[in-house]
Formats: sequence, C-alpha cells, structure tokens
Amino acid sequence: MSLESVSKVVLCADDDENLLRMMRLYLESHGYEVLTESSGRATLKTAATAGALHALVLDYVMPDLSGGEVCSTLKQSKPELPIIMFSGSCQTIPGRVLNGVDMVLSKDEGMPALLAALDRLSARPRIQLPD
Repeated sequence: MSLESVSKVVLCADDDENLLRMMRLYLESHGYEVLTESSGRATLKTAATAGALHALVLDYVMPDLSGGEVCSTLKQSKPELPIIMFSGSCQTIPGRVLNGVDMVLSKDEGMPALLAALDRLSARPRIQLPD
C-alpha cells in the first residue's frame, strides 16, 4: 500500500459544536477525513473504535472528562497516537498535561496553524505497530 492511499483520519474533540463544524469543513477541504466528538467520554469511545488515526485534536476544557484526562487515558492505550491540544485556555493547562501532548496550539492561532501542525505530523517518521 502506498503512502498516498493512506487516509489521514483526524479525531477532533471540542464542546463547541460550531467550532467542530468549522474544523471539519476546513480540514476536509485540505484532504483530511474528520471525526468529531463533543465530550471526553465520547472521544475515548471513538478513539478506541476508529482504527488508525492520524491525530487527535483535543480541547482542554470539555464536559465530563477534561482534555487532560482524555489525553492521559489515550496515552496508556494508544501511545503512538499524536495529540494536539487546541485550546482557548492554554495558560491554564497544567504542566503534566502539556508534557503528555505532542503539540499545543491556542485557538487564537486559527485553522491555518492547526493545519500546519497536522501537516508537520505527516512529515514525522511513524512506527506502525502490529494489531
């Protein structure tokens, strides 16, 4: 299978439905397949069943489970999954959470910065773990 035929599936998790729609439209227009969730528990469930994910784009402040709790759980079960913390409250994210993510972006940086971060992940060497 060639690298070009591998779909870049991104899971975006945020409690703001309007932002999720915008992220989906923007990222899909740039070649990504986008899954969305608006709560921490739903994000964990989707990540567990989605198969291969290119990345998780995760807000820190979410209902039921924080982005930090989601990140901690996923890093135990899917340590190879890159996580981008995309938050409007970057200054309040604890250091232990920041240490668990691959990148941190402020929502103020906008969609172009998010796209650039996802594209940088594509350029990184990836280890494919057997199922």
